[in-house]
Amino acid sequence: MLEIDAPEESKWPLHKRRDKLREMLRRDHPEIFDEQKHLDDSPERTYWHYGYLMALDDILRQTGKARIITELAQILPVAEKLT
Repeated sequence: MLEIDAPEESKWPLHKRRDKLREMLRRDHPEIFDEQKHLDDSPERTYWHYGYLMALDDILRQTGKARIITELAQILPVAEKLT
């Protein structure tokens, strides 16, 4: 599995969330890293795709907010405090 780590002082909340989730999975369900059941026609595949869909929605929502705040900062001096 590819693991990309950032220096601790530069980690964003998303890095920290990913690291905690990886730690929990390794502690509670280490078998998932070998079994790869999400590749089979199984309930695990459905849950994997649902989780991936939710992650994409979250990322798109957050990047959309960042884009809107950046655009507002260009036209409204008060919005600069949000960036």
